[in-house]
Parts: sequence; structure tokens; C-alpha cells
Amino acid sequence: MSNPILIAKNLSKSYFDHKNEVKVFENLNFTINSKDRIAIIGASGSGKSTLLHTLSGLDQPTAGEVLLNGKAFSQGSEKERGVWRNQYLGFIYQFHHLLPEFTALDNVAIPCAIGGMSIKEAQEHAKEMLARVGLSHRIGHKPSALSGGERQRVAIARALVTKPLAVLADEPTGNLDAENAHAIFDLMYEINEEIGTALVVVTHDLELAHKMDHRFRLDNHQLIQEQ
Repeated sequence: MSNPILIAKNLSKSYFDHKNEVKVFENLNFTINSKDRIAIIGASGSGKSTLLHTLSGLDQPTAGEVLLNGKAFSQGSEKERGVWRNQYLGFIYQFHHLLPEFTALDNVAIPCAIGGMSIKEAQEHAKEMLARVGLSHRIGHKPSALSGGERQRVAIARALVTKPLAVLADEPTGNLDAENAHAIFDLMYEINEEIGTALVVVTHDLELAHKMDHRFRLDNHQLIQEQ
């Protein structure tokens, strides 16, 4: 039996532009279970990134609720939400958001250190994950010395180093050429299978989206499952 990791209940998001309400999505209900592989597609500006931010508790819904591993974001303080994200979620972005002054090893170790590990233990976990993504020989390099594909591999290692329940990825291959994009996507898929974490990917690349088990299109404020 699958374990629900993220549950959206009547989730809505809108904002106001010159006193006019602009709906992003409305009354969404869905569940993300362990080991799910989900692609979210849709037109540019349809609200895919906003949905991902809302699911992670980084953005507050206008109405409805998000539960992460049974915990309602609305019931937690800002500090508690941060702890839950660190414990249960990993994030990968189009632009890797690595800290430029730190090495690959230190960038990957940061989530473990934030979670309470000693520096030594955090670095050991980081070394293991960097080896998994094929970057053992680059652990002492800063992001500026890495290629685009290597930087994204470091970002994947950072997202997965705590073995989160789910990884939320926002256009993780959007800044890469086709060859690197497919290699990175395949790597994410492999590690998802190996670790058992759920994988939710926002992408404009339909070919990559079709590699996932489930595809949802965000259109006209609704999340519609595609066959």
C-alpha cells in the first residue's frame, strides 16, 4: 500500500493585479504517494512553478490545505515548516542555486548539517551522493569550475542527500542542451527508483515528461491528468 507524502485538499491560489483577482489554480485535490513519478506540464505562465512552491509550503495558498507526511503546513510556524521541508523534501531548480563560495562537497553537505548532523557526518553523506552522481573527482571544485551538467548533478546530489520522501524539481533540465538534459533526467529517474523517493517534475519538455509514470497538465486553473 502506498504512503501519501503530499496531499492537496481544495487547493486554490490567486493574486490581485490592480484590484483584479487573477486565478492561478482552483480547488485542486490530489495525492502524491511514495515512489510516484509525476510530470506537471502546461503553457508558460500557467502557474506550474507556483503550484510547486505551494506544495512545498514556500508559498501560501489562497484557500485549501497541503499536508506533508501528515503535517498541515497551515498548522506549523515558519520555523516548523522549514524543518519539515528539510526532513521530507528535496528541491532541484532550473538554475542550480549552488552557493558559489562553497565546494561541491560543502554544497551537498549543507542540508545534512542543517538537519543536525555533525560536519564530518554531513560530508560523508555528501561524498556518497556525489559518487552516486559520478562526481567523486570534482568534490573539491566550486560551481564556477564545473560545467552546466556537472552543476546540475551537484544540485541533484544536494536534493537527495537526506533521502527525502519527495523531490520537487522545477524545470531541472531547462538550462541544459538536449544531450545533458536527457542524461540528467535519466539520472534523476534512476536514483528515484533506487532510493524510493517520489519525484515531481515541472517541465516544458514533453519527451521527458512522457518518461514519467503520470502526467498532469495545468490548464484553465485545473490540474488534468493525461493518458
